[in-house]
Amino acid sequence: TDHARNVRVWPEAAYGWRPADVKYRWNWNFPIAVSPHDHRQVYVGSQFVHRTTDGGASWQVISPDLTRNDTTHQQSSGGVTTDNLMTFDGATLFAIAESPLRAGVIWAGSNDGLVQVTQDGGATWTNVTANLPTLPPWGKVTNIEASHFDAGTAYLAMDLHELDDFGAYIYKTTDYGRTWKRLSTTFPRSVLSFVHMVAEDPARRGMLFAGTENGLYVTLDDGAHWLPLQTNLPHAPVSWVTVQPRFHDLVVATHGRGFWILDDISPLEQADAAALVRRAHLFAPSPAYRFRSTQGVTAAPNSAVRGENPGSGAALTYYLSSAVADTGATPAAETGPAARDTTSRRPALKLLVLAANGDTVRVLVPARKPGLNRVWWDLRTAPPAVPRLRTPPPDARWVRVGEDGTRPLVTWDLDLSLRGPLVPPGTYTVRLVVGDSAQSQSLVVLRDPNTAASDSELVAQSRLGRMIRDEQDSVARMINRLEWVRAQLGALSAQLRGDSALARDSIARRLAARADSLDRRAIAVEGSLFDVHLTGAREDAFRHPMQLWGRLAALQSDVSENSVDFAPTSQQLAVNELFRQRLAEASTRFAEVMGRELPAFAAALRQTPLRDVIATGLSSGPPSER
Repeated sequence: TDHARNVRVWPEAAYGWRPADVKYRWNWNFPIAVSPHDHRQVYVGSQFVHRTTDGGASWQVISPDLTRNDTTHQQSSGGVTTDNLMTFDGATLFAIAESPLRAGVIWAGSNDGLVQVTQDGGATWTNVTANLPTLPPWGKVTNIEASHFDAGTAYLAMDLHELDDFGAYIYKTTDYGRTWKRLSTTFPRSVLSFVHMVAEDPARRGMLFAGTENGLYVTLDDGAHWLPLQTNLPHAPVSWVTVQPRFHDLVVATHGRGFWILDDISPLEQADAAALVRRAHLFAPSPAYRFRSTQGVTAAPNSAVRGENPGSGAALTYYLSSAVADTGATPAAETGPAARDTTSRRPALKLLVLAANGDTVRVLVPARKPGLNRVWWDLRTAPPAVPRLRTPPPDARWVRVGEDGTRPLVTWDLDLSLRGPLVPPGTYTVRLVVGDSAQSQSLVVLRDPNTAASDSELVAQSRLGRMIRDEQDSVARMINRLEWVRAQLGALSAQLRGDSALARDSIARRLAARADSLDRRAIAVEGSLFDVHLTGAREDAFRHPMQLWGRLAALQSDVSENSVDFAPTSQQLAVNELFRQRLAEASTRFAEVMGRELPAFAAALRQTPLRDVIATGLSSGPPSER
């Protein structure tokens, strides 16, 4: 409704009053807990536990005072100046949690060190503080985590750093607080190791997360061993941790009010000793959603309310032992053909995505770091081949190529045209190949929940996108081979005209003229494939007629990008059919130049008496393009 209602438990303003003189004592960070059994039921804590079942229209007190109620800790705050703003009030509750398995099992912890539990919805409460071993008094119960696996199990974190005790205090009970075990005896100790909270993973028993004053830790064995889980998370106080149960995302709140997400921690939930002693292990990936862009203010470029998104598509996670890994490896990259591993001492490493019929959809080049690695597959097929120009435009000889001898073909919608189309929803196979061994896992690709298209329409869209991608491939390969030949013809012509002795030779002059003629024929074929006047400036895209490469890129954008999830229109199919005819015509002219005219010129060049003084190694294209 965009309307809000104030439903505070007791609306008697207490500013300036000593906590000892008010009806309810409230901490600046008083606890709020929504019941996991009924979202309309909410608990909040003063020195009592309050409950509402009607959205705050009324509140009931369901506990006695659950604090020490030491009045010496309820006096005016501040020294030189009184500051009674409930910021540092003692004798208040600081943690409330209800069991997700059994309604009415409610835990409460105070900021003066008491832990209490009820098993009957607040009718009776039990103080279980004395059962916690080696716990100094007067600590702050910063949070209590009711277990997702057993109704009588709970975890709690205690903070005593304000008492000059910087130890990590994490406890577990399995019998409603009658006995407790300290889980943090192996925790790394420093002046910043005091614990703000502990959270249990909802999918793996014994997997816990602990937020400290300067970082995040994880244990896979119920506290027997703790490991840092920092990666690129800033070393800030971790105030809260939640595991999103559907997507298995770890959400972290820091004291700086920043939210950080570690996407898909299911590999940690799956990790065991058997997986980590192998040379390599591929973890089962979570289902991946085929999300499409949405319209709106938050999706606009440079939006001030948009966060940093994870990689799009599927997170593929694998483990590598030091025998397979390379500590000097660069981050993972994606490519069409598989990259060759030139290091003979290591087994070849590939990550493949296969369709249901066994066809290779994508080849990913994975990172080789020891330990856990992750590659994001964007749910797209391999991108089209990239045209690389080796010559300047005929009317802009001032254009230079780069250090590698090439320059990019810059046209309209370049970024979109160099992406492969999205695959349709379905089940795919991910295969990790290490040397002569392989492991496979199934990956389910799901439709965008907001899409209105049927599965058959998505298949039709993907089919046309792949067809256009293949046509782009054909055009790019022809451009690359023509450019290779033209670069050689240009170098040969320059040599024949630049050498003073050759320039006076009639045979050399005829060869130069023939090279120029062949170059013009190649340009004529190129002119039907792309706009040969493009200099690299994006504005050139509308100064001369767009040709096949640019038009295919634009059509791909319409079909695969700008139309989101819809079946191809009749006109998109008709235009692509027209492009296929033009591609066939261009292929015929290309074959004439490369199959007849180029070999004839090369034969004539080899027969000339000048073959010992000019370059004669004319080829039809680079090895990778022949």
